[in-house]
Amino acid sequence: SPSFHTFNTFELWLLGGIALVIHQGLRLPVMRLMLLLGLLHLALKHVRYVELVGLLAPLFIASPFGAQWAARRHGGGKGQAEAVDRFFHRLATPASRSAMLGICLALVGVSVLNARMRPLELPDTVVPAAALDAVQKSGVKGRVLNGYSSGGYLIYRGIPVFIDGRADMYGEQFMKAYVYAMEQRSPDGLEKLLAQYNVGWTLLEPENSTIAVLDRLPGWKRLYADKVAVVHVRTQAPSAADGQR
Repeated sequence: SPSFHTFNTFELWLLGGIALVIHQGLRLPVMRLMLLLGLLHLALKHVRYVELVGLLAPLFIASPFGAQWAARRHGGGKGQAEAVDRFFHRLATPASRSAMLGICLALVGVSVLNARMRPLELPDTVVPAAALDAVQKSGVKGRVLNGYSSGGYLIYRGIPVFIDGRADMYGEQFMKAYVYAMEQRSPDGLEKLLAQYNVGWTLLEPENSTIAVLDRLPGWKRLYADKVAVVHVRTQAPSAADGQR
């Protein structure tokens, strides 16, 4: 759920919308109102839906609000409505070619300057950069079994992942096998997974309980560990019995 303990643009959007409706008395048709309330409910429940509100809410409110706003120009609120219309009309006036060229040059200049002064560097406290450096330095080969949250950074580094945050792409059977192996719900789930996909090394978060299993698992050893990630590597090739046990 979105947190409102600090500044949140979603809160600003909500308060602005409430203020507009209360001040202007604008109304929505019942069906559009229900759709908008449904979107707001989703956005308050899960932060991922906030962008959906920003994308769809204007489509729900633009037509009825526009019609009511135009009607006010012929009623008692004519002066106020015309003043607002003039303001937005000035904003909608097409920019000159020289202005567009100047803005483009300014954007490019600021971007280049910012890239040189502050090159993109992901903090080592949140990404397993040091762990991957150790893996590449040691020349480890084979497929990786990674933690669910580290898939994005592996993709960023150009390393094929075992899994990433797009869980719906992997299918229920694969996700079930992965979760069962990571949480030790079956006695040999991890060994089967390692053998079935010929995993050569693992990259897991320190709090993952699978690390304790790998520390004791024959044919595996710990290569690297820090506060962000722990790496285990295979010391011997998997046997046929590993996949059948």
